[in-house]
Amino acid sequence: MKFYIRLTAIFSAILIFQHHANATTMFLGGIDEAIGIAVENSHELRSEQARFGISESRVFTANSILNPVIISDNGIAEETYRLGVQIVIETASKRKKRTEAANVVLDITKEEINAKILDIKSKVRKAYIELYALQEQEKASMEILNTIDELLRITHEKQKKGFLRDEEILQIEITRINTENEIEDTKMAIFRAHTDLNLLLGHDAGVKYSLETPNLAERLTNIHKLSQEEHSQNLEKLQIIAYENRPELKIEQNNIKLAVKRLEIAKANRVPNLLLAGGPDMVTTDGTNLGAFIMGAFEVPVFNRQQGPIKEAVAQRYYSEKNYELQKKEITNEIQDAYSRIVADTILIEKYENKLLRKANEVVAKSKQSFDKDNNDIILAIMAQQAAIKVKYSYITLIKDYQNAISDLERAIGTSI
Repeated sequence: MKFYIRLTAIFSAILIFQHHANATTMFLGGIDEAIGIAVENSHELRSEQARFGISESRVFTANSILNPVIISDNGIAEETYRLGVQIVIETASKRKKRTEAANVVLDITKEEINAKILDIKSKVRKAYIELYALQEQEKASMEILNTIDELLRITHEKQKKGFLRDEEILQIEITRINTENEIEDTKMAIFRAHTDLNLLLGHDAGVKYSLETPNLAERLTNIHKLSQEEHSQNLEKLQIIAYENRPELKIEQNNIKLAVKRLEIAKANRVPNLLLAGGPDMVTTDGTNLGAFIMGAFEVPVFNRQQGPIKEAVAQRYYSEKNYELQKKEITNEIQDAYSRIVADTILIEKYENKLLRKANEVVAKSKQSFDKDNNDIILAIMAQQAAIKVKYSYITLIKDYQNAISDLERAIGTSI
């Protein structure tokens, strides 16, 4: 087991070394810049945009007029010769209805592209925040390691004077080893986070990032101080925004329109088209006699009354209507969940920034000073250091959760807050 763990650690160290050796560092001036790069370089988005051209071409196809047909009816025995043109006259505005349906499909494709952009934005924001949080955790761990080294220096001095036993020094050394292990784990996590962000931004695997500090949304920093009535009003406004902007809802609305258009097309197809043909008619039995012929025909709708397409269109409309209502409920739940997390996180962030972080640093400083001067038990200094580690890590995790909640809320409403 020890051998396996050691090999794993060596392998991780080699990966990280190669990553740093071959890496180029790029500065990202915030989440918006990262999103812009991702949208520009996304192969998935280009694929979706290519589908738009396909849907656009289908509009032209639907609006096309049927080609005429040249016909020839020649009777050698009767010496009758006819050459004419046959055309199909579409009834019940079939071409117009087909074109309208194709335009609805085009609108659906547009919203699918918008949905893909929203997904990209959400993924990039979360990947950016994940990398930033890990980089901050590494910085905090290095600061903690420096403090532990200072404690270790003091313990060695006290040991020389005979004030401390070897067991007490081992305690602080164990704390240092644990912190070093956490730093190594964080470095490996940073390596993976860089890889994830590079995939989203379309950059080479070797690119590293120096990140601009994400700003806490100013409009949300005091959100926890609102009354319950104000929270309810905010949720109602967010729901209205979501119903207007979420591509998924627009897609279902267009699916309902498309089902209606297809129902209209199916009903129109019950009306038979007219088939007309005409042209010169020449008979050479008793001399040459020139004239003209006109023929007409239409389908008799006896057996096929478009029962299948009509039933399918009705079922599709019912399905889309139910799915639309389901989507609205899911979006409402997403908004409420993300909003609640933002409110809870802002309360905790204020508590950490105004009290816990400061208090933890004070306790570490006092315990170190007390241990240095008054020869107090080293356990107190170690406990203070461990408490400070926990507080700093918890604060970094909280900031990450807060930013992710903002990302989830923006994804839920379909636009920026």
